[in-house]
Amino acid sequence: MSLSDFENKIKKSFKNSLSKKNIIPKIKKTSNMILNNFSYNKVSMHPWNLKKPKILNELVLGPGEIQLNKNLISLPNQQIKILPGTTLLMFKDVSIISQGKLILKGDKDKPIIIKSLDPSRPWGVIGAIGKFSDGSVLENCQISGGSKSYLLNIFFTGMISFNWSDRLKINNCYFANNYSGDDTLRVINSNKVELNKIFFENCFGDCLDFDYVKGKLNNIKIYNSGNDGLDFMGSVSDLKNIKIEKFTDKGISVGEKSKLKIANTLLVNGNIGIAVKDNSIVELNDSEIKNNNFGIDIYKKNWRFSDSGHITINKSLINNNGIDLRTTNLKSFENNFSKINNVVID
Repeated sequence: MSLSDFENKIKKSFKNSLSKKNIIPKIKKTSNMILNNFSYNKVSMHPWNLKKPKILNELVLGPGEIQLNKNLISLPNQQIKILPGTTLLMFKDVSIISQGKLILKGDKDKPIIIKSLDPSRPWGVIGAIGKFSDGSVLENCQISGGSKSYLLNIFFTGMISFNWSDRLKINNCYFANNYSGDDTLRVINSNKVELNKIFFENCFGDCLDFDYVKGKLNNIKIYNSGNDGLDFMGSVSDLKNIKIEKFTDKGISVGEKSKLKIANTLLVNGNIGIAVKDNSIVELNDSEIKNNNFGIDIYKKNWRFSDSGHITINKSLINNNGIDLRTTNLKSFENNFSKINNVVID
């Protein structure tokens, strides 16, 4: 570009914002002025010269002992994996939330352990959320000492929490001693959930809470629940080989139009063995409910639902409870070859 061309262009480049008239700048010419030989600042970087940061597909922890002193939250579709033989020592209120899959696959001889660094200072929650969390796995894990947390504009009420996590599988795990929160394990809005060989102990509130979940539970043991052992809302589930001992409220709470099949189950030393509420349907097979204040309690709780619910009791033993079965309507249950010592219409 020649100097005259540059002068012509620059004269038309500025206007007064009020009068809209052209502002003609004064151009000071210097000797040997060459417009096509500018010297740029070579120290600072321009944004277009920066490379895009590489986003990892997964965040990996372990193996070995790790102290986690701040929240670990993955990006959407970025999974978190904890390797076999890892022990996580969690600082107070620290949480792990995956917005992709959460993969904790320990070995039988190298389990994954998550616990408080200081037993008097509970950590937050561990879990996964969103459609990218489908297929999460917990296997050979020992998790204790957590509580609750508010992250990503969500209140996580369970020490272990899964929201919208289809095809979740949890196998051979031990969950215990959460300090606060409604639940030890909570699953929400998830399908094809499978839990097998889980032992819950010393739950602060409910040990397991299923809200709008379709799943299967097998070989579940619960000891000392601060509220309910198993709590179902709007869920469809099959339960086999369940033992719940020492629960403050209900062994199994079935509400808000849930549908459950329960087999080979023992409910003992609690308040209410099974509560059937709010248009829920339960089929109980080959089970025993004893030494509770109430064996089976059938009633309506939520005004949004038209009736209490219904339970079919097949080849089961309901005895040695304060009241074996309490209902508001004799049509609310069906007894097939089961022993029920006393029934109260309330």
